[in-house]
Amino acid sequence: MKVVLEKEKLDKHYMRFFQPSRPVLVTTMNVDETVNVAPFSWISPISSTPPMIALALSARPKSHHQFTLKNIRRNSEFIVNLPNITLKKKLVLSSYQYKDSINKFKLMGFEPQESKYTKVPGIAQCDVNVECFSEKIIVTGDHDLIIARVKLITYEKESFDNNFLRSLDKEFPLLHFNQYHCDNGQIHIFAEGIKGYNRCFAEYPERD
Repeated sequence: MKVVLEKEKLDKHYMRFFQPSRPVLVTTMNVDETVNVAPFSWISPISSTPPMIALALSARPKSHHQFTLKNIRRNSEFIVNLPNITLKKKLVLSSYQYKDSINKFKLMGFEPQESKYTKVPGIAQCDVNVECFSEKIIVTGDHDLIIARVKLITYEKESFDNNFLRSLDKEFPLLHFNQYHCDNGQIHIFAEGIKGYNRCFAEYPERD
């Protein structure tokens, strides 16, 4: 039996139907030239020629700690860092709000990965570092959509095959399903791995 989700429940819960998500860690440069890091899930490729991505960042008034959006608005540069499952706890911890005197990049123990085209460093522990330049910012509601050009990608060769697809026998990608709030923290549910494959062959239709 199917049921309907609409009105206020739609606003609050619709995005859960798109789980699992693949969260990334975005690094930007603060005004004082320290590195800011924060996790986000609403990101997607949108063009192959030229290579472009779209990243949605919360723009609600209450998001006064949204340094990522402020930094991108100011200097356009950012790095999308793709973590594997070994960084799951650091990713969750980097989503929390800390005192302004605390730098999350250093607190998480991230090592800077030097970039070629941007002043912003990537995260050395991540398998992939994507150097991006914002070209347009579109207001889409309570989020701003960053349309950015991909300038360069640095990746861990041993983690990918010749087609640039992740070798699942190495490090499993970080896939996020759900989260639960507790009194003293949060519980996040990630995929543990792939136990098997379900192959599907589909024939081409007949052509004239």
